[in-house]
Amino acid sequence: MLNIALVDDEDTILFGMTKLISEMNDNYHVIATFNNGQEVLDSTLLGQFDLLITDIKMPCMDGLELIKEVVLHYPDLPCLIVSGFSEFDYARTAMRYGVIDYLLKPVDPDELNEKLSSILQAKQPLVITQIDGDKNKAIRLVKNWISAHYDSELDMSALAELVHLNPNYLSRLFKIETGESLTGYLIHTRMQKAKELLVNQLELKIYEIAERIGYNDSTYFTKLFKKLNGYTPLEYRNKQ
Repeated sequence: MLNIALVDDEDTILFGMTKLISEMNDNYHVIATFNNGQEVLDSTLLGQFDLLITDIKMPCMDGLELIKEVVLHYPDLPCLIVSGFSEFDYARTAMRYGVIDYLLKPVDPDELNEKLSSILQAKQPLVITQIDGDKNKAIRLVKNWISAHYDSELDMSALAELVHLNPNYLSRLFKIETGESLTGYLIHTRMQKAKELLVNQLELKIYEIAERIGYNDSTYFTKLFKKLNGYTPLEYRNKQ
């Protein structure tokens, strides 16, 4: 079963998406709908979602701000963007925060079903088919790629092609073998690099460090750094 939350400021779209999803597969369940990001964060159901599908432009709190907050507290919750053509650049920005993919409005039912099916499949028990040597090599290659490209978006297709594995299989294998999601590993890699820059390059301002590790929003970087380390970047630098 896949428990889905939909976020859009247009009720007609929420109704249409709910109907479309419910008719696709008996295992797809829209358990909550919201009109903006703040409603999601205020909901007691947030921890029960298997997938969050959100629009970008909404009042009170838009989709990008919502995703940033969700990543802080639920880094393993898959988020899917539904965007208009004029918002394509926003969708690309969202990929930096761990969004698994985006769909363009009007939503293509077959494409949506493919995404949902893929996420549902990822919830099933994983049967590891690679021998240990190949498995360990794949994990090592992925870690090396992230270490070299930590300032870029997490490109699951590129990673999967690199190790010749299905993207879903790779994502689940990585979590089983390391105890951490790919998004979580990327975040921790970025934070480690930020610590090095804070200590070794004192001439760099906080926003410059944020940009170097892949965050254009220095406020978000500061909030994430403090959540993971207990100090703001500036406090961390001053303690060293």
